[in-house]
Amino acid sequence: MADWQTKLNDCLAAEGVDPNRKRQPNGGSQAAYTKCYAEVGPPPQVDGPPRPSKEESLKMDLAFAKCMREAGYDYPDPDPDPDDTSAGQAVSPGDFDRTILTDCMSKAYGENFLSGFGGSK
Repeated sequence: MADWQTKLNDCLAAEGVDPNRKRQPNGGSQAAYTKCYAEVGPPPQVDGPPRPSKEESLKMDLAFAKCMREAGYDYPDPDPDPDDTSAGQAVSPGDFDRTILTDCMSKAYGENFLSGFGGSK
C-alpha cells in the first residue's frame, strides 16, 4: 500500500498537485487525480483478519447465543443454513444492553471480534 501511495503522490506532484493539501488552488486537482489513478491503478486491497470457517463461525455464534441467554435475554441458537455464509441472528445494538452485548461478543468471537470481525476495538 505504501508503494502505491508513493507512486500516486509522485504522479500528483508531477501534475502540480500537493497531495497533502485538502484544497488545491484553482480547483485543479480533479483532472490530476483522474489521470494519476488511471496511471497508477486502483489501490491494493488490504487484507483484514482471516475469516473463520463456517464451522468455527457456527461455534462462535452458538457461544454468543449461550452468553446472551445467560445474561437473561431470550436469544435463540443460530439456525445454520448450508447456503448462508453467516449463520447467526442479526443483532441490533439498541435491543440489548451495550455492556452485555460487547462482553458476549468478546467472549464468543475473541480476537476475531477485537480485530474487526464482528465488531470493532
